[in-house]
Amino acid sequence: MRGGRWLLACLIVGSLIACAPEPAASNCPESDPIWPTQPDCEDAIAAALEAWPSDADPPRVVTYRWDYPCLPGWECPASGPGVGFVVFEFHGTQDDVYAAVEDRNGALVVSEFLPLPP
Repeated sequence: MRGGRWLLACLIVGSLIACAPEPAASNCPESDPIWPTQPDCEDAIAAALEAWPSDADPPRVVTYRWDYPCLPGWECPASGPGVGFVVFEFHGTQDDVYAAVEDRNGALVVSEFLPLPP
């Protein structure tokens, strides 16, 4: 069911680049993770999409990062082992949000979604 729900979300959100079988490079960092236990980009995005409420507006762009989201121009600290961040951008339809995705012994756990710093 998990894969079916993700596929359905991808079909509903046709403009969501991250749903393509090969996500655009801009959505997944090209470099290796800082920590070897960091969640995989595609898996983290899929987990965050699954955790997003089904009755909420779908994001227009989804990106993955290994550092904390922070204010533009600031140096963002690395997250630490086993944690990455998924950012949902809505392009003005609502505030952008992010969630931490943690690898807990092979299971990805998504935190609550928080507002992205301005």
